[in-house]
Amino acid sequence: MKKLVFVVQRYGVEVNGGAEQHCRMLAERLVDFFDVTVLTTCALEYDTWENFYNEGEEIINGVKVRRFKVDFRRDNYEFDILSSKVFADPKNLNLGLNWIEKQGPYSTGLFEELKVLDGEVDCFIFFTYLYAPSFFGTDCISKSKKFLVPLAHDEKPLYLRIYDDFFNKFDGLIFNTDAEKRLLERRCGSLVDNIVVGVSVDFPGEIGFKNRRAKEKFSLENYCLYAGRLDEAKGVSEMIGNFQKFKEVYKNDLKLVLIGRGNVDIPKTDDIIYLGFVDEMDKWDLIFDSKVFLIPSYFESLSLVLLESFYCGKPVLVNGACEVLKDHCLNSNAGLYYDNVYEFIESMNYLNNLSYLEMENFSNNAKKYVKENYDWEVIFDKIYKFIKKEY
Repeated sequence: MKKLVFVVQRYGVEVNGGAEQHCRMLAERLVDFFDVTVLTTCALEYDTWENFYNEGEEIINGVKVRRFKVDFRRDNYEFDILSSKVFADPKNLNLGLNWIEKQGPYSTGLFEELKVLDGEVDCFIFFTYLYAPSFFGTDCISKSKKFLVPLAHDEKPLYLRIYDDFFNKFDGLIFNTDAEKRLLERRCGSLVDNIVVGVSVDFPGEIGFKNRRAKEKFSLENYCLYAGRLDEAKGVSEMIGNFQKFKEVYKNDLKLVLIGRGNVDIPKTDDIIYLGFVDEMDKWDLIFDSKVFLIPSYFESLSLVLLESFYCGKPVLVNGACEVLKDHCLNSNAGLYYDNVYEFIESMNYLNNLSYLEMENFSNNAKKYVKENYDWEVIFDKIYKFIKKEY
């Protein structure tokens, strides 16, 4: 059986992040066909990289996971100052190298292990271009095949000089969407061998579809939902402000419910409800019982939560500045996008007042889009053939 190693900055069922969830879903799907190991750090939270998990090995849903300590916590005050300097001078190589090291999570133990395994395993798959494990880890590999799932966004770090040649260090790139591939082509010109794959949805059984657990557990009725990192980079504060202005214009009983971890200040009002981090079953129930799913992020390479909401037949309202999210809406006819607060307000009002027939059309389109484009059998066949071809 071929040996396959995933490299990702964080890993675990408690980890709140789309890239990390993507990695875990793919590893759990491939474990029956490859000898799979995940190399990761002991960090749980992305904003500090503080060691949380014990160093060593454990099995998570059938996948062998090996954790290594992070060398140092991230000082966000110093890091913000450094980020301002590097983004003002993106061609400065030394600044860029200092930035990616401080960006983290930097783990000497993980990098040393990559050197040990080089040549002993058939293939490494690195997740995300943005963090230290992928950036420094790829230079530890010279004998084994190595692939990158870039998860690239049209954001400032992508244009740093340190990434000029980075993407062509790999034997292959595994993209989530055509929009992401187009972005990297604009950034780099020619690319190494690549494929557009994406990821499917792991639905944990028939939860919510019969007993509506979420409405009873959380005493919710008419609400729209945001699920994910509560982070400025995800547009959460802007979304909250837009929703408050919507409520000022249209007086109704619609609530905004937020789930996930992060550091955004959430107003204490009757119309905005923060439930914190919830387990998978509660998350799915909350999606299923929601009226509209909100995705305000400017930067996405796929958006798992969008696919999950589509799987449940829910219309979405997304930030039109994100090409990936906009493409999903245009290609599916299952969601709307906005380019300013006024479009947000009117789109929200329209979705909040859909007729039964209109809601059925949105729901059917959403489910069809996921089935035709993000079914596990289609995705697995693509990635299996791509990886095997490169051996």
